[in-house]
Amino acid sequence: MEDRDERHAADHFDEDDGQRLISEIIALTGRPPVLHICGNTRRIWPEMAATGAGMLSLDDVIDLEEAKAAVGDRIVLSGNVRPTASMYLGTPQTVGENVKECLRKAWDTPKGFMLSTGCGLPVNSPPNNVHALVNAARVYGRYPLDPARFAA
Repeated sequence: MEDRDERHAADHFDEDDGQRLISEIIALTGRPPVLHICGNTRRIWPEMAATGAGMLSLDDVIDLEEAKAAVGDRIVLSGNVRPTASMYLGTPQTVGENVKECLRKAWDTPKGFMLSTGCGLPVNSPPNNVHALVNAARVYGRYPLDPARFAA
């Protein structure tokens, strides 16, 4: 049985409307936008990738390794540090471990990967956790990427 989030995302996404909106944004800005749809979007990844967006921002409920295998050869992926469990309720150590997990799963995405939160950053996230995210990205995600830096 599909979960409620997946059903919700799939029920409200229309590829034609998505392509039209993305085209309008490109016409206005000259750049393809990042496309983010909250929740479990697994069933509609191919349609999302076909909209013309420059990047898919993936909610933290998504397994980055699955997304990489499904559409990582078609579009840049972004995500998906846990906004609530890590950034808001976690510790700097939790954030660092979550960053390494994301990098382990998606660092070698064929079209590219950008580390980010899996949705918006909660307003009252502890500043130390925000600093931990930036620092972990600098330490583990610096180029050239070395998987040994973010190994389990």
